[in-house]
This record gives sequence, structure tokens and C-alpha cells, in this order.
Amino acid sequence: MRLVVIALIVYFAVWARVGFQAVTQPSPAQPMRFVGEHATPDDGRMPHCHGPALAVGDAVWRTCEYSLQHQGAPGGGFIRFDLAKAEARMDWRLGDQTLHGDLQTAAWAEDGLRVALRGGSVLRLKPEGGAEVLTEEAKGVIALVPDAVVVDANPRVRDVAPEVRPFGGGEVIALPPLECPVSSVCQAQRAERGADGWTVWYSREAPGATTLELLRAGPGETPTVVQTLPIDRATSPLGAKLDGRLLAFDERGIAVRQGDAWAYLRPSADGEVRWAFDQTAIVGAAGPSLFAPAFEIDFGPVVRWMDGGWRRFARLDGRLAVDGTPLDADARWLGPSSVLAPATDGGFWLLGAFGTHIRLDAGLVRTDTLSLPARLWRVVERFGFLRSYNDLYLYGAPVKIAGYLLTLFGLPPLLLLGFALRRRRPRVLPVGAALWSLTVVGFGWWFWQLTRHL
Repeated sequence: MRLVVIALIVYFAVWARVGFQAVTQPSPAQPMRFVGEHATPDDGRMPHCHGPALAVGDAVWRTCEYSLQHQGAPGGGFIRFDLAKAEARMDWRLGDQTLHGDLQTAAWAEDGLRVALRGGSVLRLKPEGGAEVLTEEAKGVIALVPDAVVVDANPRVRDVAPEVRPFGGGEVIALPPLECPVSSVCQAQRAERGADGWTVWYSREAPGATTLELLRAGPGETPTVVQTLPIDRATSPLGAKLDGRLLAFDERGIAVRQGDAWAYLRPSADGEVRWAFDQTAIVGAAGPSLFAPAFEIDFGPVVRWMDGGWRRFARLDGRLAVDGTPLDADARWLGPSSVLAPATDGGFWLLGAFGTHIRLDAGLVRTDTLSLPARLWRVVERFGFLRSYNDLYLYGAPVKIAGYLLTLFGLPPLLLLGFALRRRRPRVLPVGAALWSLTVVGFGWWFWQLTRHL
């Protein structure tokens, strides 16, 4: 019986390890199943996604880098993450070169999604898969509609001259230009097509000025100042970013989202506005929503989200925290380039750069934490989607999985068998207990590693 007692002590130690990890470690993020034309079974390299994200219901589009062959040169393409199904389609690969430019803006059409990249290309993502280049020379994009792109035609000339360039070689439409005084900085920031024509918003900043002018030109009008906003010159551009803050434009100027309403930027309080335009989310009343990344590099100390107030994401005692409150989520795969997108039934999805994700309610409390059985099984699942990122999961997978399962569940059936045979074969019980104990002790280092992030 001494060998049986030793086996039971080892068994309780195993489960004590499991219990301790389950209590002290945050719940793992949900993995993504990659499907589609380019999700080949032998491709162990998960894509790395970056830049803004396009949210459509519970689906999020992102520009990603991924290889068709393990350890091959990175290529680029679009991936559609269906977060409700935990499924990502990889049917919009753009070639074997690294994707040039993040997603800048997008527009819907019956024959496919139009997307403009910061590198200058405008693409049509076909519903059946694949992409068609609509134009490769679209520098300074300020708007995109199904049949045209709006650009600044004078990117290297001081005066701003926006124009509408139809796809397929149609007639170019010149929009109201903006004269820019010498040494001033002027830009076309947004354009919107209405029933009567195009409306364009511009920014103008004089040298040494403490304010930035926001101008508007409606259809057939000349640009006029509609709002004057302060420039906080004591703050660096990096620290002054309005990362992901929702902006809206109308005849009165520029507004920000605050809860369920819009409030106009206050000239006396919003000194960071100079840096707002390139770091904002674009929200269309009846179209897609384009979200800036939620996080700075490695969960920097000041990371913001777009609900009218600031949300600070950071690592706190090894966990991901929001405004100082830890999330019950393993942050290893929810790091830089993660985005926070709205869910259709309220709350949010938090999508990491590698497709892992978690579900949050409206108060940013996680709602999809894993049960203990699910967390135990997740260790086995990692041998599938982490095999090319960690040698622990790449080599000897069958032996490690068998040892892991034997350590957790092998002793109870062995004891039952031994007690059932104890009259006819009394040595089965102690010998079996001894062999199990020796096997588990020998596998102990691997078991410890596999349960580090249970």
C-alpha cells in the first residue's frame, strides 16, 4: 500500500499544480480557426495582422502578413475574422511580397469591398476571393466610394487640390481647392458625397500658430473656416495622438463621440486635435467602421479607446488591465496591434494580432472565460496552432500529449483495475502505482511547462 500512497501523493500534487495555475493565471484567449484558399493544413505560421481594422457586424477585416509555406518569405493579404464563429477566411492574398500599407479607408459595393491602402493602392476584394487592383496611384486619399477615389492632386504642392477620380478611366471631377499661405501647413482631411455633390473638410495651420483652422467647402462652395481648435505645442506628436477617438464632420466642424451622443471639440480644452486626423476611426452612418489599433507598442502606459473617454490598457502584474482593472485574459497573444471592435449584441471583441480574441461586455468585463475542463483541453489544442512558434509544441507532440493526459487522468482507472484484480493478482496494484509514479515524475518537467499558461 505504500506505493499506492506515494502515487496518490503525486496525483494530488499534480492537481494542486492545476488548481494553483487555474486560480492565479488569467483565462486563455480564444484561438481562431483559419480557413479558405490559403489556409493550407501544413502551414503552421499564423498570420500577423496590423494597422486599422474594418468592422462589419461581428466580422473584422485586417491587413495581415503570412506565408503559404512554413518559414517562407512573408506575404500579405486581407483576412476576414468572423469572431462569432471564431473562424478566419484567408481568401484575399495579395502576393508573396510583404503587404504595402495598412488599411486606410473602405467602401462597400455589390461586386466586392473597396479598400484603400496607405501605400497608394486601391483594391477590390472579390466576394469569391482574390483581389483586383483598381489603381496603384492613389496618394493622399481622403475618401473612397464604390465607383471612385478622392485624392489630393497636389501632394507636393502647397495648395490643396482635391479631385474625384472614377475607376475605369471616367471624367475626373475637381473639387474646391484650398489656397495655402507660404510656410503654412494645409491638408484635405475628409470628403463626403451627398445628394447635391461633394463636401470637403480641410485643416490649415500657420507657422507658429497656437490654433488650427478647420475649413469646410460644400458642393460648389469655397472653403470657409467653421471651427478654430487649439494646438498643444508642449506635447509631442506621439503623446498627443487621439488614438482611435471617433470623429464626425458636418457644417459646424468636428465632433467626438461621447457615449451615445456627439459633442463638438471645445476650443479651450482639446489641445491635441492637431494629431487627430491620421489616428481616428471613421464611422459611416450606413457603412463600415474603420478602427485604429487599440494598443500602442507592448501595452504602453497610455493606450486609448474610442468611446469619448480615455481607456488605458497596460500590463499589470503580468495581466492585461483596463483602467487599472485586470482582465481575466492571457495577454501574450493580445499584444501590440490588437483592436477593440463592437459586437452586434453589445459589448466588444478584443482581437489580437494573431487572431486570438476575447469577448467583453459593455463594461469591458470578459464574458467568455474558459471552464477548467476547457482550459485543460486547450493545452492539447495548442499543439495545433502554436507548433511553429514554440519548440515545446513542435517536437514530440504525440509523446507529450500522451504524457500530459496520463499524468492528469491515468491513476484513477489504474487504481480501479488494481483493486478489481487484487485477489487474483495482488501485485498489479502496487506495481501499476509505482510505474505510474515513475512515469509522471519523469514527465514532470514537461508537465510543468505545458501548464505554465493553463
